[in-house]
Amino acid sequence: MNKAPTLLSELADNAETILLGKVLEQFGALCLREEPGGGSEVLLITTRETGRWTIPKGWPMKGLARMRWSSVKPGKRLA
Repeated sequence: MNKAPTLLSELADNAETILLGKVLEQFGALCLREEPGGGSEVLLITTRETGRWTIPKGWPMKGLARMRWSSVKPGKRLA
């Protein structure tokens, strides 16, 4: 079984970009569900490594537009 890449391994793959001061983009989705009483709920997930709560996010995919990626990728991964 293959383990998901860690944040450190993803950063290591981009070390040259980071050290040269180039920008890295990461996208997130703020998923809201409206409650009948007028309130809202926010989707939070836990990180694999530390178990901390966070919003769904990830690295962009080559060839996929920014708006399209942020609406599709995290939802697919969490489904």
